[in-house]
Amino acid sequence: MKTIGSCFVVLMLLTSALVAAPETSPLSTAGGRIASIDAAAKSLVVKVDGAGGGQELKLLIAHDSKIVKGSAAVELSALNAGDQINVTYKSVAGQNVVVNIGVSVKS
Repeated sequence: MKTIGSCFVVLMLLTSALVAAPETSPLSTAGGRIASIDAAAKSLVVKVDGAGGGQELKLLIAHDSKIVKGSAAVELSALNAGDQINVTYKSVAGQNVVVNIGVSVKS
């Protein structure tokens, strides 16, 4: 009977560990120019450079997304269509959510 009780406790601990484990998705990166910004929807569309050139990527800005222009943290409102960016994002519920954006500063 003690063995069954011990097995039950171990099973409960394993189950709670699996339930508590955060769901993580792999990060993706892209570079390109901002095609459009929708401040109300907190989203932007990037025209991707390189191998994915010509494709447009819609991205959502989350409350914890980071945007850096030069060496300063900025808000979405500091970005403009045409800005060259590098973005790291993850897929959440079928949508591309920004982890961070680096904005190239024109010199």
